[in-house]
Parts: sequence; C-alpha cells; structure tokens
Amino acid sequence: MKALAHKALDYLQGKKVKPDFTNVHHPEFSESVEPAFKVGNTQYYRFIKETTMPWGRYMFLQTFLHAQELRIDTDLLKGYIQLMKKAINGNLKQGIDLGLVFKIVSQLESRTELEFEAETTYRLASVMYFDQNENLYEYDRAYNDKKIATWKEARTVDFFYTRPMSELLGLSGSSPEDLQTFIDQQTELLKELTSETQEH
Repeated sequence: MKALAHKALDYLQGKKVKPDFTNVHHPEFSESVEPAFKVGNTQYYRFIKETTMPWGRYMFLQTFLHAQELRIDTDLLKGYIQLMKKAINGNLKQGIDLGLVFKIVSQLESRTELEFEAETTYRLASVMYFDQNENLYEYDRAYNDKKIATWKEARTVDFFYTRPMSELLGLSGSSPEDLQTFIDQQTELLKELTSETQEH
C-alpha cells in the first residue's frame, strides 16, 4: 500500500513514474498479472489484485467504477444537467419547460434502476483487462475505444463472468446468450431515450 501511495504522489507531482513502455510481459508484473480471457487470437490479462495496478491506470479504474455505479457516463450526466438548467431557466416566449424537466428526471431515475449500464461497464472492463500492446502505467483512450469495439463486434461477454467483473455485476445466474440479449435491448432503449431529450 505504501508503494501505491508513493506512486500516486509522484504522479500528482508530475514526475514520470515509468519512463519506458512497460507491458504485461515486463518482469515487474510477473507475480501480479494473470491471463483473464481471449477474444479471437488476442489474450487479455488482469491484475490479480486491483490495488497493485500502477497509479496512472488505477485513476481511470476509479473514474470508470464511479460512472458504472451511477449507471451513466460523466459527459452524458453533465449534458443532462445543462439541459435541466436550460429547461428550468426558461425564456420569455416559452417559460419553464416542466415537461422536459420531468422527462430528464424520469430518464435519470430509470438509469438508477438498471442492474448495470452496458456502456459504462464496457469502459470499466477496458481498464481492468488489457493486452500485451498496452502500457500498464497509463490508459490510452483511443486504443481502448478500439478494444471495446472489437469486443462488441465479436459479441463476446466472457469477461463479464471473469473476476472481478462477475463479483461486481452478480451475473452468476445468467447465461452468456441472455446477457448479450439484455445488452442489445438496453443499448437500443437508452439510445432512444437519450435521443428524445437531445432533440431539445
């Protein structure tokens, strides 16, 4: 734990924590990383204990975990807040738009009742699971966007059943087929709901 605290302090002070590219095969990670699952020919790995994750990556883990718990991406939540302020402030011609306010509150409430939200969960998984091309001292957003797209295209949900995701989501009683159907339906539903409010 002390080592993690020192890494955090170095990172916050702007010091280069690890100057070289350090991937899963680096000797430093030989005892803290293990294989998790495969998609096609690509092997993905995980840290046996998340607390041993380097700080530069661990910060993203905390951010995405928070979004997953809220069932909403931070940028989307900020968008809802701005739309709500606009509806409450109103204008001279239309006044306060209580219909839009109610719609936003209803959508946010619906999200809180989801068992989990697929997009934020994929994002969380992208920091927890990594391949040999990733520098474990950082999180490359563009690279991980492509990684998530690969998982979706392959329609793989294996990692949802891999620790620690399985423990977090409580999916032990569902089949991969049922889970994929749930994700597909939820994605379409949330897309439709979001588009309704974004028209304003």
